[in-house]
Amino acid sequence: HRHPDRTRHLLTPAGFIEFDLALVDCECRYAAADAAWNAILDLNGPRAVVLDSVPTDERDLTRQAVLDAYAPHRQRDGSYLVPAQAWCVVAR
Repeated sequence: HRHPDRTRHLLTPAGFIEFDLALVDCECRYAAADAAWNAILDLNGPRAVVLDSVPTDERDLTRQAVLDAYAPHRQRDGSYLVPAQAWCVVAR
């Protein structure tokens, strides 16, 4: 579980008194390696900025290491089906 307390910390000052948090298992599907890599960059904004600042060869090594880690989730058609989790929040 990531950081439910951080979510509570953000909601309380915003005036929410009651809230429910649920961790939901899901899967992310990416059509190909490039789509998976681009999604990772999109979801990790500050890290993507850092990656943009490193030399191309280091960025390529990082990309390859990530895609190697995703290899068990590669499907026969070349797509990726990666297990994921998301926090669902209902606040009142």
